[in-house]
Amino acid sequence: PEMRATTLQIVWHGKQPVFSLDFHRSGALATAGGDKDVRLWSVAVGPDGEPEVEFRSNFSMHHSTVNVVRFSPAGEAMATGGDQGELLVWQPSAADGAGSRQKYFQAWKVSSALRGHLNDINDVSWSSDSTALVSGSIDSCAIVWSAEKGKGEARLDGHSHYVQGVALDPLGEYVISQSGDRTCRVYSHRPPAAGRKKAQARGVAGKAKDFVCHNVMGRLTRFLRGKDGEARQERTFLFGDENMATFFRRLAWAPDGSFVVVPAGVDASPGRGNTAHVFARGQWSRPVFSLPSLSRPVIAARFCPAFFKASAAPSEGSPFQLPYKLVYAVASLDAVLVYTTESTKPVAMASGLHYAPITDLAWSWDARTLAISSHDGYCSLLTFGEGELGEIVGADALPEPARSLVLARDGLLREKEERVQERAP
Repeated sequence: PEMRATTLQIVWHGKQPVFSLDFHRSGALATAGGDKDVRLWSVAVGPDGEPEVEFRSNFSMHHSTVNVVRFSPAGEAMATGGDQGELLVWQPSAADGAGSRQKYFQAWKVSSALRGHLNDINDVSWSSDSTALVSGSIDSCAIVWSAEKGKGEARLDGHSHYVQGVALDPLGEYVISQSGDRTCRVYSHRPPAAGRKKAQARGVAGKAKDFVCHNVMGRLTRFLRGKDGEARQERTFLFGDENMATFFRRLAWAPDGSFVVVPAGVDASPGRGNTAHVFARGQWSRPVFSLPSLSRPVIAARFCPAFFKASAAPSEGSPFQLPYKLVYAVASLDAVLVYTTESTKPVAMASGLHYAPITDLAWSWDARTLAISSHDGYCSLLTFGEGELGEIVGADALPEPARSLVLARDGLLREKEERVQERAP
């Protein structure tokens, strides 16, 4: 791909670090920083392929550093998490239809302050239907919240160190938290008691009280043959410990829920080092593969929200047999690599963009821009030509369950249901 990498000489948050960023589906880019503010920018790719960025608005409601910003998939809410356990949910101030797309670039107001964490919040993840979110904190726990009620529905304890990353399964079945204690905990719904039928609760938040820890991913058992020919068993760690120079461990689900990419990985094979492990859905005992090793620890993974048309002949050795192609990026402290589900080799790489560690990644919804934030106070944009990563497939051309998932995520399913209800006598 003919990718361009640009580090923009813009004063994003004074001289403070930029800890997080996220794209709204309208194209607005939110950044969060050490100056306690959240800022909105418009980002476009010019005719010459160069990014054009313009400052649009600034929000000061946090009392300390903001570590994470995430828009809900439907785009009608934004969550920001910061130091001292501050977690705010925002909504656009403008009434619906007020210059429709423009309202997302203007004023947002705090609709609820979610109270429950005792200490700094490192990561936030939304459910694909935008009704629930999960947050992870250095108080060693994750909390599942109802976005509609603005209250905590479940507290997921069990880690013995900071929770540095959380990821809510697009299909609503799993929550995964990753910690400096070298583990990932996989939570899923407790099955109903024998002989009892389960009342159908709506959405992730409604079922949150049923989340129980169902797997702990932390060690891998390998069988090695010694010099004497005897087979022996060896247990190795999958993830780095709390001394790894990573403040964030931002893991990511594929948009179809088929697999999850987990940062801060270590590979015990001789000559291997830092990696990200890829786990297939429901197969938590060992990764399906680990990305080729990097010199510095991996801090984040992020999927492009678009689904792409599968190539005629996917390359050999890809562990994914999907009827479409997905694209994802992985950031180490000093480099960003872009992968597709059709190969275990990166399709693009950028390094040396920043003087200090990378902190977060975000994809634009049109698949043309990958934004990177850094501790040095700057952000970089990797821009791709029209169709460069592949041909985007619309929801109606996708097989199930991806089709329903995309319709629900994009808020289209709700609109269809509402229209059906209106027609009903």
